[in-house]
Amino acid sequence: MIQPTTQEQPNEALPESAVRREPWVAVLYTWLIPGLGQWYAGATRNAAMYFLLVTGFGAAAAYFMFSAAGSPVAALACAAAGLGLFVRAVFDAFDKAAAANGVRGEAQRKLHKDPWLAVFLSLLFPGVGQMFNRRMAPGIAFLGLWLGAGMLERTIKSSLLTWYLLSVFTALIGFAACLHAWYSSPGLRPAQPPLRTLAFVVAALALLRGPTAVFAVNGFLAVAHQCRTGAMRPTIEEDDRVLCVPARNRAPRRGDLVVFLPPPAAFPEPQSGPVPPAFKRVIAVGGDSVAVRGNRIIVNGTAVTRNSGAALDLSAIRNIGAPRARTAHTLAPDEIFVAGDDLANSFDSREYGPVPVRNLRAYPYKIYWPPAHAGPIQ
Repeated sequence: MIQPTTQEQPNEALPESAVRREPWVAVLYTWLIPGLGQWYAGATRNAAMYFLLVTGFGAAAAYFMFSAAGSPVAALACAAAGLGLFVRAVFDAFDKAAAANGVRGEAQRKLHKDPWLAVFLSLLFPGVGQMFNRRMAPGIAFLGLWLGAGMLERTIKSSLLTWYLLSVFTALIGFAACLHAWYSSPGLRPAQPPLRTLAFVVAALALLRGPTAVFAVNGFLAVAHQCRTGAMRPTIEEDDRVLCVPARNRAPRRGDLVVFLPPPAAFPEPQSGPVPPAFKRVIAVGGDSVAVRGNRIIVNGTAVTRNSGAALDLSAIRNIGAPRARTAHTLAPDEIFVAGDDLANSFDSREYGPVPVRNLRAYPYKIYWPPAHAGPIQ
């Protein structure tokens, strides 16, 4: 008599009640919201604990990083603690869901390749879930498409919106790979919870954990820039990395530190690649009268001076009076005149003229790296 084999049968479904909680679904839930996987597995106390701890350390890290007075070292410490707790929450969610199945449920779950593990693998790297299911051709296709879209995303930097749309496209490739990994699994079984719920979770993970979060921070909350010259010494040193507020809905004022794209006059020869942004101080704004005599800048009849620390005297700049009369060097309403804090070593509006306000990108407010220079900027 021929005995039945235990080999996998494609798309063989298990009874819906055999596996009450999917451990890899709990992992996906935890990736979306810390503690949600424990809640799904029925461990509500652990759910509340991990949610409060991980989000608390994450909020503390964000505060120390983005607030003007926050310490980057403290931000890194809080981020490390939050990451460690998050990893522990992922393992705990898996264990709690497996325990909810009991011995019989786990034994039946392990009879076949787990379709939710395939989904999880494709969420990490699109195509790997298909390879786990031994579907090599679609796996290679998804992986190649995802890598190609990612390379294109890093190459095209014409605007933040273009980058965001490419990032969303890359995330959608991952979403499609996850759904295909589910349907191509040889151990396919009734979804618990329903597949439409997991489709939402996977889509949210693909979009919210990636491009949307970066777009929200980088486009609206803060943007990071690196100062590549020593023209702003002693305020900002060369190679300092700086957090900035995006230049939206606020007109520049005298004394503001700004990040901007230099005008074409700053480059005697055409530039083949992207123009790096420059750091300078606003010396004069639209309507001001400006004269340059050697290294001296005279705004509305008042000479811009330097203080004892060799930097520009900000209080004097901010208290310059209105122009006495309109001259040939009066700035247009949409222009600013900029200079480096180290006037003797700065290439600025004295050489290439006023900068259009539309070229402004951000207002720096904090040095976050290196730690020795970290702190708020005047």
